Amino acid sequence: MSALGPSFTARMPRSLRQSGFRGATVTVVLAGDLVGLVGAEAGDRPAPIDHIAGLRAGFVQTTRGQYPELRLFFTDASTLRLEPMADPGDAAAVRRSYPDFVRGLAARLAGAGRLAGVEVGVDRAWTVVFTALLALPAAAMVTLAALTWLDPPYATIERGIARGFTSLLALLFVAFVVWFWRAQWPRRISDLSGLDAGLPRR
Repeated sequence: MSALGPSFTARMPRSLRQSGFRGATVTVVLAGDLVGLVGAEAGDRPAPIDHIAGLRAGFVQTTRGQYPELRLFFTDASTLRLEPMADPGDAAAVRRSYPDFVRGLAARLAGAGRLAGVEVGVDRAWTVVFTALLALPAAAMVTLAALTWLDPPYATIERGIARGFTSLLALLFVAFVVWFWRAQWPRRISDLSGLDAGLPRR
C-alpha cells in the first residue's frame, strides 16, 4: 500500500458530484502511485498516476482578488478542475500542503517522462476574454495619449504635463495587460522550479 503524502481540501467540483460524491468539499491526497479523491460526506476515487497525463497550476483573477486553481488532465482526455480551499483551523498547514501536493505530483509525472504535461496558468478561453476586457481601457488610454501629441494644448507647460501624464498612464495600462496575459496564459515549464509561478507562496 502506498504511503500517504501531501493533501489539500478543495471545493466539490460538479463533475465529481455528478459521479456520486457528496459534501461541500473533496480531500485530494497524493500517495506513492496514485491521487486519492475523498468526498466530505460520501464518494471516493483512486486515480493512478499512470492515468494522469499532466497538470496545470495557476491563479484565477477576480474582482475579489485571486485564488489558486489546479487542473488535472487524464489520459482519457477528461479534466478535473479543483479550487483549493484554506482551512481556517489550520491555514499554515494548508499553505504548505497544496504546493507540496502539486510539486510532488509534478515530480512523479516528470519521473515518468511527462514533464511536458506540467503547466502553469489558467484556462485559455478565460484568459482571452478577460485580457480583451482589460485591453479596452488600455486602448482608450493609448488613444488619448496619442491625441495629446497630435493636438496638444497651446501652453508649453500644459503641453508637457498632458503629454507626460497621458503617456505614462498609457504605458502602465499596456504593461498591466501584458503582465496579466503572461501570468494567466498556460505555458509549459522547463523544470520543476517553474511551478513557483503558479503556486501560493509559503
